[in-house]
Amino acid sequence: MRILIVRVSALGDAIHTLPALDILKKNLPDAKIDWLVQHKAAGIVNHVPGLNHIYQLSNRYLMPRYWRKTISTMGKLRAARYDLIIDFQGLLKTSILTLALDAPSIGFGWHSAREQLSSLVHTKTINVPPSTNIIEKNNMLARAAVTMLTHLPVEKSIRGPISSAPQPSSAAQEQVTTWVAANGAKRLIILSPNTTWASKHWPLQRWEELAFKLGVQQNHTIVLVGQNFGAQGAGLASFIQQHSLAIAIAPAWTLDAIFAAMQHTDLIIAPDTGLLHIADCLGVATIGLYGPTKAMRHGPQISPGNRELCFQINCIHDYQKTHGKITNSSEAQDCMYKLSADDVLKRVNSVTAQTGGNHETNLTFSD
Repeated sequence: MRILIVRVSALGDAIHTLPALDILKKNLPDAKIDWLVQHKAAGIVNHVPGLNHIYQLSNRYLMPRYWRKTISTMGKLRAARYDLIIDFQGLLKTSILTLALDAPSIGFGWHSAREQLSSLVHTKTINVPPSTNIIEKNNMLARAAVTMLTHLPVEKSIRGPISSAPQPSSAAQEQVTTWVAANGAKRLIILSPNTTWASKHWPLQRWEELAFKLGVQQNHTIVLVGQNFGAQGAGLASFIQQHSLAIAIAPAWTLDAIFAAMQHTDLIIAPDTGLLHIADCLGVATIGLYGPTKAMRHGPQISPGNRELCFQINCIHDYQKTHGKITNSSEAQDCMYKLSADDVLKRVNSVTAQTGGNHETNLTFSD
């Protein structure tokens, strides 16, 4: 039996599909499962164990200058003669691919697909309640796919670290282990402030307050990740250096190295971003900072306890990339200011108390 997963972008989307892949592998152990992905999300999929083959498309595969490569890839896929295509993306750009492959397919229905017209190309569709967490939504599609192939019901997935979580290479493991030893690092608490939408950012001032108070942690090494990948990370790195805080600044780790670093990590603090979801699927505790997106739908769902550790900030700018399209954020305009550093710190202490790091901090922040 041959199955093709269509989940082409982005990093978070790929991670949210991994529990569904577990369901497929568990219930169809002899199936050969391939994955079609765009280049920008391949850094996740290339490290997922148990896949038969990974096909990569250009990030803009429907633009004329990429047509030759796209047509070549589609020719290889047609030749594979799949028993079932599973479209986890639910977009017009993926429905075009599915339609071209001339094989049975399953995807989300009119009321559940991200772009409704994409539902029209599938042999079978399912609809799920709008409030369903995206991971469970994908799991429901995977279970329906198994039933479509076997005509048997499928039990609900079990929460916990998953077998399809991305695995680091031996070179990345050696790189991170060497860095940990050179820095005399203990178990890590990772600060990851960068994210794509301006509205998702927890204000830099709040990160600075938290970093100032976390700098006295005795049982963990605090590490900033992302100083080279965004203004938030760069700004926090500058603050840490200016104030000589006892916080390590990680080098520009690749995704492969991030997977390895998670093996040394007890906790990651981050907004709604890929690193948060990577940690969740690798069994690491996460404190997610959510505002315009909803933790109920997009928050951690895999490792027990992570869903409850999320903060949901009351934000009127639902799924808007900026706070009312205001570019110069201020405390009066930015909903994310509502979450204080002390609130996050209390939750950090509740996690570290369970991992041996019960040192309380009660400092007063000042510029």
